[in-house]
Amino acid sequence: MVGDQSPTVYIILGVFNPSLPLFEQQLHSLLGQSFKSLKILLILDGPQALDVTSLAASFRDERLVALPISANVGVHANFARGLKAALERSQNKGDLFAFCDQDDVWHRDKVARQVELMTAHPEYGLCHSDARLVDMAGNVIAASVFDYEKRSKQFGLMDLLVMNSVTGMTAMSTRTVAELACPFPMSGTKEILHDHWLALVAAAHSRVGFLDQVLVDYVQHGTNQLGAFNPSPRRAPLSNLVFGGREYWQRCVRQYAWRIEAHQALARLCGPSIDLSAADLSDLSGGVRLIKHMTSAWMSGETRQAAQSWRLLAGKMFGAC
Repeated sequence: MVGDQSPTVYIILGVFNPSLPLFEQQLHSLLGQSFKSLKILLILDGPQALDVTSLAASFRDERLVALPISANVGVHANFARGLKAALERSQNKGDLFAFCDQDDVWHRDKVARQVELMTAHPEYGLCHSDARLVDMAGNVIAASVFDYEKRSKQFGLMDLLVMNSVTGMTAMSTRTVAELACPFPMSGTKEILHDHWLALVAAAHSRVGFLDQVLVDYVQHGTNQLGAFNPSPRRAPLSNLVFGGREYWQRCVRQYAWRIEAHQALARLCGPSIDLSAADLSDLSGGVRLIKHMTSAWMSGETRQAAQSWRLLAGKMFGAC
């Protein structure tokens, strides 16, 4: 919920040896936002090969702050310490918090539109938007990442627990959700990233809002931490169980296991006043929930959600063996 005071939006910008031209373009897009009450925190993930801080200082804008360099910890933990630093600087309960990658380009009204939505909908703990995919020259690869990746537009806890559809660069959260989410659990795992965890906290504690508009350009290049998902045809999940081998089964078990861990962490955060049992996958009923979710997603044409539900069901079965 946005407070009575006009919010400051804290933008946590994770940095690790970026392409300087892309990074400069990103900083221009942030400082050029129509919403001016911003604090942009550069969170350097270890010593940088390029002079990132000098480039940032050349903008001579007090809203742009490079935090002291600390050890390299990886993208998930780096955003976690960035969010912690932003919370320590925040002076207003109504402040908002956004994640930013080093190679995005934000549209000029991105922050303003999200602040407007969050103000109009105090029940939202987080809002996010669509993005488009572009190459390094700015040519459009896909006009919508949701269409390109065939993402679900259902943002309940069960939907997001099965598969994340919230991209960090498009997300903005309330202070309450940011405080609940920080420190991030499972910082050492590659199975869950910062945006997924924040989305789960928001879905568990409040609601997740969606602006069905393109507010960010996601620049695709050879060193993306996570590029856009290629929707080219793959082997069906059922045949993977037969032909995928032991490695595939173990991956299913790992994916199922961290979701159980995440659900337990959410239950501890939210306390007994919020019932999260409808997204509990740990018992026999959890298997039934996965089957129902898989069937519903398949009937709705959300094939990626359906396939991921199947993988989690397989992980549940193999994990019990």
